Amino acid sequence: MFAGGDKEVHARSSAAFAYTDRPLRAEDAVVVISHTTETAFAQRARQRVLESPARLVTITGQGKDWPEAVQTVEAERSETYTVSYLAALVILARLSVALRQSSYNAAQLSELPDRVQAAATASTSWFESVPRRLLVLAGVGPGAVTAREGALKLREAARLAAEGYEAEYLLHGSAVPLRGGDGLIAVQPTHDRSGLLDGLLAAAAREGLSTSAVHEADGLDPVLSQIPLTVRLQTVAATLADARGVDPDRVIEASWADDRLWQAVRPLRGRFKDHARPNRLAVDLRDPQPWACHPLLDVLAPAEPILRLARVESGPTRAMKTTARYSSRLRLRLLSRHDAAVAE
Repeated sequence: MFAGGDKEVHARSSAAFAYTDRPLRAEDAVVVISHTTETAFAQRARQRVLESPARLVTITGQGKDWPEAVQTVEAERSETYTVSYLAALVILARLSVALRQSSYNAAQLSELPDRVQAAATASTSWFESVPRRLLVLAGVGPGAVTAREGALKLREAARLAAEGYEAEYLLHGSAVPLRGGDGLIAVQPTHDRSGLLDGLLAAAAREGLSTSAVHEADGLDPVLSQIPLTVRLQTVAATLADARGVDPDRVIEASWADDRLWQAVRPLRGRFKDHARPNRLAVDLRDPQPWACHPLLDVLAPAEPILRLARVESGPTRAMKTTARYSSRLRLRLLSRHDAAVAE
């Protein structure tokens, strides 16, 4: 999201960021994303910033107690965390525009609601068959991120063995064990100037794999295109979950729900420095205007030369499993068995 500007940008998982030895400086800024604010690694990553001179902004769900947070949508009922993921992407995109770090502009941001709605209600007929053993998704550039996210949703929601790759990495050995009966989905092949994705699809077909491609209409920056593309893959995951008779909303179960796993590395209470600046805002995601006067920009704008992004995968907690409905401003109940896929 921030690669189009002149600031140095790094993306890290919360686990990797929490244990990075490189010191944070006063001219650095960190964005930590956690829908629930309960994930242990997210808390540790935030603590690391609070105990440094760097600037901090967090992106969370509504009703959380991190005072510096930009709050997006209400707590999700589904453990697949679909709407909160999309909301965080929109916030990052708007921040990038406001900080002049993006390759797109506010006018393109204003296209997202209609494109998301179209993606959420589109037919999944382009996905022709469910592979017997393994489904692989591949993309290039930002499409590789969407390939990995789509594979995660297929694993979580539909209990389908799926993997996501950068196209080059798939070619360099990862495709070796693929065989007839497996499947390959290419993410937006038209964004691949090398033609590798089309070549991989052709090779996969010759090896007996089922092949498909997911597309978003032209006219949108390749980075922003990942938002509706992600929705299209979420919709496939929801469709497959229904077809396979599994509950897409309940994901972390049995031994994987052991609190000892989820509470690992949780920061000790009472160690936070109380210098986080209040940035509370329940964001209207349909507002096309950048936040010209929002205090968030006061926090991030002076950050030269480094703007760090600590990407946090929000894990579910017991308290989040029965929480209320999605935000009325961006409702994407894509993976709920009881709701139709809608976007408003």
